[in-house]
Amino acid sequence: MNRVKFLSKITLTASLLLALVLTVSCSSNKEEEETTEQDPPINPQIYNLDGSPYAGSGTIELSGNYACDGGNCTWTGLNVGSAANGIITLNLPENVPAEFLGNFSDAFKGCNTDVKVFSGDVILTNDSREYLGKLTIGYMDKTQEETGYIYFSKAEKITCESQQEGYKIVFNMNVKKGWNRVYIQGKVMADNSIVADFTTNNILTKELTWLIIK
Repeated sequence: MNRVKFLSKITLTASLLLALVLTVSCSSNKEEEETTEQDPPINPQIYNLDGSPYAGSGTIELSGNYACDGGNCTWTGLNVGSAANGIITLNLPENVPAEFLGNFSDAFKGCNTDVKVFSGDVILTNDSREYLGKLTIGYMDKTQEETGYIYFSKAEKITCESQQEGYKIVFNMNVKKGWNRVYIQGKVMADNSIVADFTTNNILTKELTWLIIK
């Protein structure tokens, strides 16, 4: 399946959770120190969808507001790192301000929990905060599996299903308070419907890379 087409179905409605794509690289943040041995490493080099290395630089922002003025589009969100000549360095904040947190159950009907979460699209911007592209973490040769981080307001086991427009999400997550590594696997069923599994158990086996979608 085409990567952009697959991602648009999985991430558009569920952008609250996806691209959560925040990972360990050259950052000294606390989450990196707590990452378990089962978490596969992530290549800090950004790649274009055609497989060529991306050499740009900029600021990495998570979620936020998107606005355009005269053709120039800018993002405002939580600063979580930077890219220099295509190499990513992240610095996840230990605590996320309350105004960034949203109710998990509001975004995913069918999931009865009072836990609050923060994540969203990971955006690369230039010095003028103009949009350069959206970043995801996955395989160069397989589009149905990805990983990233979600911030949770408290520890909880979340097992539920949520029907979104055009696909279903199945959650099986045992999360702690703070940033959690979440693994995402998309499946195309026999009737061409899409199911996305979200879990805190490692389901990935290959080297992961940062990919930029422009």
